[in-house]
Amino acid sequence: MENGQSGGAIIDSNNIVSGIHTYGAGSYNMGTRISNMMFELFSDKKNEGINLYN
Repeated sequence: MENGQSGGAIIDSNNIVSGIHTYGAGSYNMGTRISNMMFELFSDKKNEGINLYN
């Protein structure tokens, strides 16, 4: 990933989103794994029509 990718999806070799990019330096990149609890929270908010980005 290039600079400015924080918040972007981390996609595995099967095109499954497994995390959210949070940090990168040089050739190293790190992120937060999407746990079942986080996935359910995002899904609930989406279903409620709540925009998490406003």
